[in-house]
Order: sequence, then structure tokens, then C-alpha cells
Amino acid sequence: MAISASYLPTWLLERIPDLVPIFAEQTANGYGWTSAYFMLGMVLRPHLLALIERGEISQLERIFDLLEELATEGDASVQNELKVVTLEDMDLWRFWDLLGPKMHEFHVDHMAWFPEWVDRQTRVNAHVDSLRYRTRWVQEITQTGGFRELTPDRIRDIRTRLYREFRIESPPGYWSPP
Repeated sequence: MAISASYLPTWLLERIPDLVPIFAEQTANGYGWTSAYFMLGMVLRPHLLALIERGEISQLERIFDLLEELATEGDASVQNELKVVTLEDMDLWRFWDLLGPKMHEFHVDHMAWFPEWVDRQTRVNAHVDSLRYRTRWVQEITQTGGFRELTPDRIRDIRTRLYREFRIESPPGYWSPP
């Protein structure tokens, strides 16, 4: 059974009781909706960041197992928000060994993302073979010693090399190589 966005609050709060006070505080602050984005970004994310900061590996392992379950069993909305909330600015690649196969896939997809549209009507980078580009990302990461050896600088260097190699254009407002 897919874990729907509407069931996600119940699902998370039952499995991670430490989220209940965060949920209560956020809803008391005027956030009256319980979308997948709200639950993952406003409730789970602060808790996850606190565990990372404190180095609570056993708790992280448990939560990463739950994230893997959401990655495989969540509906499209849950999976999309899981990608957005957990992959942007969280550097979870540092915990590569704790992540499951679907979260690995999400991470590689996130790193290998490049702009394909300037706007809803204007395509860009149609010349890029997405599968080949993704494969090159994995090769580059492997050459650096694997995901555990990544740093923000190494990721930027890989992205810069691959943008040049694949002649990826960056529309205004998107990251572009130095």
C-alpha cells in the first residue's frame, strides 16, 4: 500500500514520537496544513538536522530506514517532497552507508540534475544524453573515492567538469560553472 501525503503525518508521528512536539509547535505557529512538504520540511527536517549535528548515528539509521520506506512506498507526492527536502542542502551523501538503494538512486539523480527547460515552452540542453551524464557522475564520484569522500568543493568541481564536458547551458538564475 502506498503511503499517501494525507496519511504521512500519522505515519511519521507514529514511527518517530520525537516529532510530536515539533509538529505541535509548527501547527501552533499557524501552519495549519499537513502536506508532504510540511511534514518532511518543517517537521522531520529540523529533527534530522539536530540528530546529524549531535552525531546520533543509531537514531539516524532508524530514520534513514524509514526514509527508504517512504522512497519505495510513498506516493508520487511523498516521493517528490522526499527528494526535495532531504536532498537539497542536507549533504546526506555523508551518510551514504546508512542510506538504502532507493535513496542512493535519488541522490545520484539529484547530483546529476541539469536544467532542461528555461521556461515551460523553451527547452535547453536537449543535446545532453541524460543516462550518459548520470553515468559520468557515478564515475567521477568513484574516482574521488566514493560518496564518503565527497565534499561540497568536490561536488562543485565534478559539476563544473561535467557541465563543460557535456556543454550544458545554464539559463539565467541557474548555477553555472565559474
